[in-house]
Amino acid sequence: MRLETENASINSSSYPSFSVVIEWENILLAESQRSNKMLQQLCKQLIEVSPNSCSKPEIIIVYNPEESDGFGIEQLTKEQLAPCNSMIELKIIPAPGLHYYELKNCGAKHSSSDIVIFLDSDVIPEDGWLASLLESFQWLEVCVVGGHTYVPPENLYKKTYGLIHLDHSDHIQDGELLEREYFAANNVAFRREIFESCPFPDSAHIRSRHTVMVDKLQSRGFKIFYQPKSRTSHPIPNGLRHFIKRAICDGHDRLIEYKRRAHSANAPPGPNGNQHYRRSLRQELLRLHKRFRQAGLGPKDTVGVASIVLAYLTFMFAGFVIGSLQPELIRRRLSI
Repeated sequence: MRLETENASINSSSYPSFSVVIEWENILLAESQRSNKMLQQLCKQLIEVSPNSCSKPEIIIVYNPEESDGFGIEQLTKEQLAPCNSMIELKIIPAPGLHYYELKNCGAKHSSSDIVIFLDSDVIPEDGWLASLLESFQWLEVCVVGGHTYVPPENLYKKTYGLIHLDHSDHIQDGELLEREYFAANNVAFRREIFESCPFPDSAHIRSRHTVMVDKLQSRGFKIFYQPKSRTSHPIPNGLRHFIKRAICDGHDRLIEYKRRAHSANAPPGPNGNQHYRRSLRQELLRLHKRFRQAGLGPKDTVGVASIVLAYLTFMFAGFVIGSLQPELIRRRLSI
C-alpha cells in the first residue's frame, strides 16, 4: 500500500514528541555487551534527530529489581548516553515482579509523548532506525509501525535460527512504508492514545502475547504498517539451554494460539501433539525450501540446517505436549 504525501497533515520537517521504552529483561539472557551497543546506537540516533525534535524525548528503562541491579543499570545507561544526556529526559523505573510485556506496559504509563517506541534491551538498531520510525507518523492514518528485525547471517546457526523465527522477506532497505498484519514487539511504535486503548494484553502466551494485541487492533479498525528502513539485529539463543527453553516456550505458545483461534471461530478442538509436530515440520521444510538461497545457504548446508530445525521442532513438540498435560508448568518454570 502506498501512502500519498498529500494526505499528510503533519509538518514532516519536525518530529512528533516521542518516548523510547526499553524493557530490561531480555538482556539477562543475551550477551551483556549487546545492551552497550544498543544504547550507543540509540544515543547516536537521538543526536541525529534532535534538530527536528519538537521536545526532549523520554528514554524510559523499566526493570524488575528482583532480577536486575537498578544502580548498575543507571550507571551503564548514563555512561552510554552521556553524549546526549542534555537532550533527553531519562527515566529508570523499578517494577517489582513484572516481566517482559508487563515491563513494556509499565514504561508506556510513564510516557507523556505523542509516540511510544518499544525497543528491546538485546536488539541493536541500525543507522536510520529512529528517524525512519518517526517519519512514518507524518501520515495521520498511521497509528502502529513495526520495524524490520533480523538475525545477522554470520554463520549457519544464525542463518537457520533467523529462518525459523524472523521475517525473512527480501525487503528493500530503502523501501516505502507498507501495510501488513504483524509486528515484532521488540521494534514497534504506536501513537500513545492507541497504545493506551490497547496495551500488551494479559494472556497465557509466554513469548507471543503481541499476536493477541494484533488481532485486537485490527478488530478495532487500526492498520499496522511496516517500515523496512527501521532495522534492528536480534541475538540468537545464548547457549544450548536457552535454545531449548525458547523452543519449549514456542511449543507452548503454539498450543495456546491454536486454542485461542479455534475458540474464537467455534472450531473443533485442535490437533494432538503428533499432528501438530508433523504439521510444523512440514511447514518449516516448505519455508526452508523457498528461502534457502535467499538466506545465503547452499547445498552443503542442507544437513546442518535440517539438524537444527529438527532439534528445534522436537523441543517445540515437547512444549506442546507438556502444555497440553500441565498447562501451568512451563509458565511457572520457564521465562522468555
